[in-house]
Amino acid sequence: MRLRSSEIIGFVLFIILLGVYVYTRHIIGLSPVIDGISPEIAMPGDILEISGKHFGDTDGDLRHPFNSAVYIGHRRMVLSDYISWNDTKIHIMIPSDIDSGFVVVETEKGMSNRVLFTDRRDIPVIIDRKVNKES
Repeated sequence: MRLRSSEIIGFVLFIILLGVYVYTRHIIGLSPVIDGISPEIAMPGDILEISGKHFGDTDGDLRHPFNSAVYIGHRRMVLSDYISWNDTKIHIMIPSDIDSGFVVVETEKGMSNRVLFTDRRDIPVIIDRKVNKES
């Protein structure tokens, strides 16, 4: 079985395009990845630590990199919520108006995976009542 020159050219072109794609993905960088959050259940005012990779580093006095953000549920954190940010850890003061939802890190490289955060106020409290039985 002999290959035609057009098939060989097509295969070589495919390999070149695949190489360009892999190279540009390497140059562009990787999307952020969340390995975990701590604590997973917290109250407003608590410090939330997000651990992972490819978050990016801050420049100068910025609390987070330009064009980057953390979302909890549908709420985007504002500048005053951030305590620290580096390529592998982000610390946030949980705001008072937060709800349970997924934590996502967004950078110029894309969106991270989602990790569930639960506002302790959303967890129902069971009250144990003693029933006084008189016979």
